[in-house]
Amino acid sequence: MNPAQVEFLAENQTIQITPNFSHDRLYLICGEVGPFRPGIPVQVPLWMAINLKQRQKCRITAPEWMTVETLTKIKEDEGQSKTFTPMPDEHYMVTTQLILGAAPHDIANADEVRILVKDIWDMRIAKLRSSVDAFLKIGGSLAKVDHLTLMEINTVRPFLPHALDQLFRLRQVWRKTLPIIRPNKFVQQAYNHREMALNIPDPSQIRRLINRVQKPLVFRGLIESWPMLKFSQNDWENVFRQLVLECRVGSRNSRGDQPQWEGESDNIKCTYSEFIKWSENSGDVRNQEMSDLETDKHFLYYGYKYMKDIFDSDVLRMTEWKAFGYPEKNGAESTFWMGTAGAHTPCHYDTYGCNLVAQLSGRKRWILFPPEDTDFLKPTRVPYEESSVYSMINFEKWVGTIPDIEGTHPHVVDLLPGDVLFVPRHWWHHVRNEELSISINIWLELTNDDREARLHESLVKFLVAHTCRNLPPNVVSELLNPNEEDMAYADLDEIHNFVQYSFKALKDNEADGRHVPEDDALPDEPWILPVVCTGSSEPKVKKARPANAHSNIEVLDVVRAFCHPRVIETVSQLLKNEFKN
Repeated sequence: MNPAQVEFLAENQTIQITPNFSHDRLYLICGEVGPFRPGIPVQVPLWMAINLKQRQKCRITAPEWMTVETLTKIKEDEGQSKTFTPMPDEHYMVTTQLILGAAPHDIANADEVRILVKDIWDMRIAKLRSSVDAFLKIGGSLAKVDHLTLMEINTVRPFLPHALDQLFRLRQVWRKTLPIIRPNKFVQQAYNHREMALNIPDPSQIRRLINRVQKPLVFRGLIESWPMLKFSQNDWENVFRQLVLECRVGSRNSRGDQPQWEGESDNIKCTYSEFIKWSENSGDVRNQEMSDLETDKHFLYYGYKYMKDIFDSDVLRMTEWKAFGYPEKNGAESTFWMGTAGAHTPCHYDTYGCNLVAQLSGRKRWILFPPEDTDFLKPTRVPYEESSVYSMINFEKWVGTIPDIEGTHPHVVDLLPGDVLFVPRHWWHHVRNEELSISINIWLELTNDDREARLHESLVKFLVAHTCRNLPPNVVSELLNPNEEDMAYADLDEIHNFVQYSFKALKDNEADGRHVPEDDALPDEPWILPVVCTGSSEPKVKKARPANAHSNIEVLDVVRAFCHPRVIETVSQLLKNEFKN
């Protein structure tokens, strides 16, 4: 939307005039206006008011906010706030220019009003440009624009899309894991915080382990300095204040063959206070969206939220990863997860990097499987979500037990507050909250390994984007995860460029011949615990196709087959063989 279109919208707002003529009611496309009688105020579109004023047919009445007193208060509030404050008119600048341009003598203290509006505009534009600069520097992919007007957004429109296009090619794409908990034998033995404090390892040693070890680990005693680890509910409430949380609502009784996909879930909006009161069955929740939800049948999940989008800089600085050898990373690169008992996501693995998950409160159960178990976990890219390969198996059938899946080697661990789980590259994980739980995670790039994965991911995206163009909307909604709905309208040239960029980066890396050797040797220290295999099930004789499986090949079955990891690996290898030089 360009400035002329924004001005068109502003001109359609209604404003009060006092006419000096008589006329019957007028019937316009936007509705009825009039009748007009001398000296009797009437509401008309702004464009009509300007036209009548230019013909000296009326006097324009200033909007309630167009006074020196009101604008002075707005200016003071804007100057004191770090974020954008609500404006009294979504087209305040255009409205002021139009009214003062046509009827300056109808507005009291017109010159002062003009100066105050210009001051407010300048303050907000300076704040916007500063925010955009910070957004681009941290490689952001999502930003809130609450309380910005359309004309203000237009001031950054010429360069922001181009800058984001460049970031799209270069940025690291990370994916989520979900924390989940369970007590009993899977909880690692309790540890002494004071003992841990005396045995803190060198951060470079931790970073070396993260880059070399290919087994899941639990670190202990390394986030004792995090203030949020000691937060009470009142502390969290002060952090969230009146922030509206958009939460996923899921069923705690999902026992079917298929996982409970995110696209099949509902969403509600609530405050942190309402979230907690509902989870505790306090009976003091007035939110109508929560009135029909029961804690023994439903769960709420406020997860996969980038902290930079919901918390201020003071909170972001509370999350430090320097103890793990990453002093440059904090909450600005981290993701926040909060869920009630039973909250979970389908089992999946992340195609890029590795993962550190810090448990702040509650208990979560993690069930992990090594990459070699992939074929037994029925991998699928439907629903499609960038950097996530899902399992078609519903793990909720085994709540409270170890999943009985032939050919797999489950590693089960329950995280407690203060634990930090290291999830190696391409390890499958199903995570479930056993009680109200809060976690923070960060995805870390493994540069050499990720170049291969990035090519695979670009090929899947290429296929999905082109397929979406030829499918009916109801099938597209099944193919795409809710956070990937824009894929149906993606720029196909951009995605093709992504494939080319990923392929070139991989070939350049292979030419360098660099490889980091694996080293599974772990130090015998109290601050590190390996997550061990809790049992395995050897492959059995292949079973007949289940009687209830559909016999017809559907469109999504074809997409699922073409996007299977083995197929994508084959396509990748063919491209590398064909374009060796």
